Amino acid sequence: MNLTLMKAIVDLAVFCGVSEDNIVDPDAAVAQLEQLMFTLKQLTSDQIDEFIQYVQHLIVEESTASTNSDRQAFLLSFAENLGLITNGAS
Repeated sequence: MNLTLMKAIVDLAVFCGVSEDNIVDPDAAVAQLEQLMFTLKQLTSDQIDEFIQYVQHLIVEESTASTNSDRQAFLLSFAENLGLITNGAS
């Protein structure tokens, strides 16, 4: 998969997932994340694995940097919350 597209997907999901209610309507955020979940489930298993590896790379990268803790917390549960993995396994 394209790294730029994966970054754009993750950044959009984080924005929807961690923005305050006065920034993004909560119902709209949930609807967008559900649509994203549906779309990502259309990927092949290899593409899902690659996407999960990318998210895991971001988690490690951002844990060593001084970044937003809400973003880090969101990323830690991102793949599981979107149904890409269950109980820690893809």
